Amino acid sequence: MKSIQDIVVIIMIVTLSLLCSTQDVAAKDWSKYKQNKNSRNLGKVHKLRAALQDEGILLSWKSVRGCDGYRIYHDIGKKVSRNANWFDVDSEQTTYLFVADEKEQKYSFKVSALRGRREGPRSAKVTAKMPKVENKVETIVKSDVGI
Repeated sequence: MKSIQDIVVIIMIVTLSLLCSTQDVAAKDWSKYKQNKNSRNLGKVHKLRAALQDEGILLSWKSVRGCDGYRIYHDIGKKVSRNANWFDVDSEQTTYLFVADEKEQKYSFKVSALRGRREGPRSAKVTAKMPKVENKVETIVKSDVGI
């Protein structure tokens, strides 16, 4: 009788270890590769433009049908590197005012459409130089303050 109990215990241990390992693989691997039919063929962002404003650089682009949002990549210089900084905006926005601390610096931008966990191809690059902000300091004239 003891040998039957030992066999049952071994079978239970093997079964539990197999279940745990397959659940772990399913949770990790399949979530990465699962594709939603609606996220296929996500369009490319077109007509990306950069216009200088007093406050910064105004980016605008043509909307992509069916996307959830957009990812805006920005980098200092003439290229948008693979490790470029980025941020996301919702799908209602097709303009964004980019403001940076470093004035008179050239920035490059690319935009991609997002749907769920998928990202479409990046747009063509645009480049613009941050405008110089002049300090507007009012000079107090002696006659204005009665001195």
